[in-house]
Amino acid sequence: MRLLLFKTGLLAILLTLHASAQQSFLQRDLDGNGRLTPTEAGLSNEEFSRLDESQNGELSLGEFEDYWNRVTAEPDLKDAPYGNQSSRQVLDLYLPANPKGKVPLLLWIHGGSWKEGDKEACPFQTLTQHGVAVASLHYRFTDEALFPGQLTDCEAAIRFLFQEAENRGLQFGPVTACGLSAGGHLSLMLAGTGSVDTAIAFGAPMDLTPEEAREGYRETLERFVGAPLDLEKLKAASPLHNLGRRGTRYLLVHGTEDRTVPYQQALQMAGALAKSQVDVELFLIPQGSHTVVGGPVLWNRIVALLSTRACGHSAF
Repeated sequence: MRLLLFKTGLLAILLTLHASAQQSFLQRDLDGNGRLTPTEAGLSNEEFSRLDESQNGELSLGEFEDYWNRVTAEPDLKDAPYGNQSSRQVLDLYLPANPKGKVPLLLWIHGGSWKEGDKEACPFQTLTQHGVAVASLHYRFTDEALFPGQLTDCEAAIRFLFQEAENRGLQFGPVTACGLSAGGHLSLMLAGTGSVDTAIAFGAPMDLTPEEAREGYRETLERFVGAPLDLEKLKAASPLHNLGRRGTRYLLVHGTEDRTVPYQQALQMAGALAKSQVDVELFLIPQGSHTVVGGPVLWNRIVALLSTRACGHSAF
């Protein structure tokens, strides 16, 4: 198990794709000087250097707009239905420009307490620049389906994506599930069922059984697993009690000031995985909140993880 502490480079706000380039620029420009430092931009070193045409170590609004235009580009597949039980069973797919060989696939799963959220707020489209296919999906909310409905939706989406790849003459390689909060929870559950090779989770609830969780989030949990709450149902829906097998990889990201999901859950999860000899890397972000997603260092780590998995090498 690797444990890393971030001291700088924090992004507390996920990229909001409904905003304009200028709005997103202003959100990132923390000191208000009209320029973005690498820390404020939250991009990989490679991406930042490519955008920084003046090579002065900062991005102007004009330079940032080049990145924004690619991020907000239309997906190769839009609102594709992967199921027939709900209008929410749809996904978007973004493909690299010239895919070769086995293409690594990242599945982004949005958060929102399993009852809200939107696939449009996917922050990882630019991974296509690194040869990665990126899919972002809707799933049934708790007003339509109890757990494991959300999990089976994600599994159905993966099956659909592999069929779509075959139809396009492509071959997807390792699959990574990635999500924030409830989306991170589902990513970890996918790893536990063996449906994906790697799980990346930001601020995910990992154990739904503690009394403080049952009391503090009773209504949310009852909507999710059904009332009345009992330990067996909560264990069945808890990543901590459904660990992946050896060969699966986990990257856990958690803020130490997360008031929704205590970071101790990430410590406990990482410890359990390490004890089971499952590869795990834990990023703790001092003073990070529930929605913190890291900065350039973490972005570079994710790119490296996806690249090495595609080549069949260990990233840990």
